[in-house]
Amino acid sequence: SGDAMKLLNIVEARDFVEAQFGLPITITQMTRAAQDRRLPFFKEPITGRLRIDRGELEMVYQKKRNAALRGSKR
Repeated sequence: SGDAMKLLNIVEARDFVEAQFGLPITITQMTRAAQDRRLPFFKEPITGRLRIDRGELEMVYQKKRNAALRGSKR
């Protein structure tokens, strides 16, 4: 179905943020954000690898961007 979760690994998440928001981020920065729980990554039960839902990642960045835009209009 169209609402199915699209899970991204660290590299794919970094590439997505760069493509979608124009933010150059290193793999190290993305990994650190996952480890510090700043981004909602989770460990895949079978492989133990970190994954994040593309929709969740987009929402996090969209919220931050919107908050920044609201703050700059004052």
